Amino acid sequence: MVAWLSTSWRWLSGILSLRPTLGSSGSILLNHCLRAHLRLEENYNVTACLPSPWGSYEPSKIGSPPSQASWHELVDVYDVDGTTKIGNATAWEAQTSCLWHRTVYVILRLPDERFLLQQRAVWKWRMGGLWDLGLSETVELDEDLWTAANRAVTEELGEHAPRHHLRECCRLSVGWSGSMPQMQVCQADHNIVFTALGEERLDYGQRDAEVEALEYWTMEEYKHQAEVEPFRFAPWVHALILGCSECFGPKTAEL
Repeated sequence: MVAWLSTSWRWLSGILSLRPTLGSSGSILLNHCLRAHLRLEENYNVTACLPSPWGSYEPSKIGSPPSQASWHELVDVYDVDGTTKIGNATAWEAQTSCLWHRTVYVILRLPDERFLLQQRAVWKWRMGGLWDLGLSETVELDEDLWTAANRAVTEELGEHAPRHHLRECCRLSVGWSGSMPQMQVCQADHNIVFTALGEERLDYGQRDAEVEALEYWTMEEYKHQAEVEPFRFAPWVHALILGCSECFGPKTAEL
């Protein structure tokens, strides 16, 4: 266990010390790259914009899932348009085999337009230690979107967390594939983004151990970090902020 934790923290340190491969104007190039991919099969594919520092996706190395229960839970699988349910699969199968499934995000925003980001726990196999948007959950088998959104708030913010003005804001599909230190990732997510009015307080009781930290950022803070270290964030973060700009306020249009 000690050796595993040591390896995980070295991995996180490696992530946070990465320097952009996109040049000194990284966020500008990232912006143009994502916009160019907006029309690819009418869905984002951010792999070309943010290739994995650990190499390309290798299906032959997928292997077996970890024992963590969430990897073995079933999710609905959809067609590329996200309108027709075509079967089901485990979360592991969906995230390693490019099966279209649904993910919900709840973006908490303050009156000053700061928005919530979370740092994923370093031990997570997929994007561990990276920054993600708001509160998010993979939609489970036969689960409706509002239930999934409320579950995200309860599990990742706390059982007493408020849900002021929760509403659906945007839908955007994102694809990404690449090697990670502990797994091969090939995900195809139909994302449903909700917004809600946040509060400065972020302690609402016990929250999921998968959340390392929660912070409110300005759009300027995000843009600076995206330029300096684009892979400090889970790859889909940039695509969702650009493609669902209406969920983040007028300053997003400046990207």
